[in-house]
Amino acid sequence: MLILSEYIGEKTKQGFVKKYIRDSVKEYSHTPDAVFALEKNGKPALFFLEIDRGVEVVSDPQKGLLKAIVFYLNYWTSQKWHRYNREFDSVFKTFHTLIITTSKERIQHIREEVSDLSFSPNYVKRFLWATTEKEVTPDWLFESIWLSLDVSDQSLYKIG
Repeated sequence: MLILSEYIGEKTKQGFVKKYIRDSVKEYSHTPDAVFALEKNGKPALFFLEIDRGVEVVSDPQKGLLKAIVFYLNYWTSQKWHRYNREFDSVFKTFHTLIITTSKERIQHIREEVSDLSFSPNYVKRFLWATTEKEVTPDWLFESIWLSLDVSDQSLYKIG
């Protein structure tokens, strides 16, 4: 498994560091905490990872966690994420964004805010999954601990 973290960068001619996994779509720019790919039975899957410490605002689509979520919704429809086909030498049909946060109450708050976002196609919200840091253990990571950010979707999902 190859993991690309937010710390990987390239030095620019001006001497600055450009983050390698930073992308822009519409007016949104974002650097995920990590990007990785997994494969099961010959089917590759692409994942973006966000670690939410519970200190960022959730209700403002122009900053904080909700801004990152709006970025991912637009990123999905822009198809710019296909650049990772080259990075991981795979062809991905879609991607999932995994959000690890502090509590189930915060997940519910995030889901309610995401449900208020007007976005087409609406089903993209089902590719954004969240769980709590308590549930992400070596024993549970690949179990059904992931809840989509689509508030109407009550299913629990698992990686793999």
